[in-house]
Amino acid sequence: MSLKIGIIGATGITGLELVNILQNHPSVSEITPFSFSSAGKSLNSLDERISQEINKCLSFEAINFSSFDCFFFCTENGVSMSFYEKILKSECKVIDLSADFRIKNTNTWEKFYNLKHCVSNHANVTVYGLSEFYRNEIQSSQIIANPGCYPTAALLPLIPLLKKDVIYNNDIIIDAKSGFSGAGRKNIENGLFDEIQNNFKPYNIDSHRHVPEIEQELSVVKECSSIIFTPNVFPVFRGLIESIYVTVKEGIDKKEIIKIYEEYYSEEEFIHIYKNIPTIKDVVGTNNCIVSVHKRNNNKYTIISAIDNLMKGASGQAVQNMNIMFGLKENSGL
Repeated sequence: MSLKIGIIGATGITGLELVNILQNHPSVSEITPFSFSSAGKSLNSLDERISQEINKCLSFEAINFSSFDCFFFCTENGVSMSFYEKILKSECKVIDLSADFRIKNTNTWEKFYNLKHCVSNHANVTVYGLSEFYRNEIQSSQIIANPGCYPTAALLPLIPLLKKDVIYNNDIIIDAKSGFSGAGRKNIENGLFDEIQNNFKPYNIDSHRHVPEIEQELSVVKECSSIIFTPNVFPVFRGLIESIYVTVKEGIDKKEIIKIYEEYYSEEEFIHIYKNIPTIKDVVGTNNCIVSVHKRNNNKYTIISAIDNLMKGASGQAVQNMNIMFGLKENSGL
C-alpha cells in the first residue's frame, strides 16, 4: 500500500511530531503539509528531525481532499468542523487531532469550548478513536476523532475495571500532570515556557474541557458523571502521568485487578502493566501506556498511568488509528 497523506497544522507541535512519524512509515509515499500562516515554510527549519525532502507547506486554500488517501487535522478547535461537508463528499479518510468531534453532544461541547458547533449530527458519522476499544468502528469510519491526551491516560486503565464492575463509578479522582508541550506552541511562545520553569501549575480545575470527554466514554460502560479531575503542567517538555484514585469493591484484591489488566490487554502491544511505578522517561518517544496498581487503606487504590502526550496522547495514536483504518499492522511506523 502506498498512501498519500495531507496534514493541516503541520507546523504545530503535534503536527511536526506526526510528520516525524509518517516520514518513516513504510506505507506512506507522500506527505503534503498545509498551513494557515506558514505557506512556503520548510518544516525542517522548525524541527531538524524532519527530512528536507518533505514538501514545503502549502496554503490551506489549496486543500483538495480527493487528492489524498488520509488527511490529518492538527489545528485549533473549530477548524475541522468547517470542512465537514467537503470531507464527506470525498473518499478521503480523516483523523482529527482537535476536539471538534470528540464529544457527541454538541450542546455540551459548546459549553466547554465556548464556540458554536456547526455540525449537530456528527455523532452518526464520526468515531471516537480510542484505538484499543473501538477498532471495528475505526476500521469502517471515514472520520476519526482522535482522543485527548488526558482522557487517553485515564480511560485505558479505568474502562477495564468498570467493565468488570470492580470499582465504584461514583468515586473516581484523577490527578493529572502533563509536560508543557500539551499547551501548544502559541501558549509556550506567549509566556508559558518562562512561567513553568522551576514551577508546577494546576489549571482549569473548575471546568476542564477533557472532563466531559472522559465521562462520556466511561459512561458507555457505566454512568460516570461526577469524576474529580485536576490537571497540572510541570516543567518538562513532553510526557504525561496520572494518579487515579479509586475505591475497589469488597472481595477484590490487588492480584485480581492486575489479572483483569493482564487478561484485558494480553494482545495489546502498546499497553503494559508494571509492578513498579512508571515514570515519564519510561514512555517518552513511545506509543505506550504503562499502568501500575498500588493498594492503599480501606479498599482505596492508586492507579498510575503514564503516556507520552505527543505520542499515545496525540500523534502516535493518530497513526495507530490510520493503520487500523487501512488494515495495516498497528505498529507500522511506531
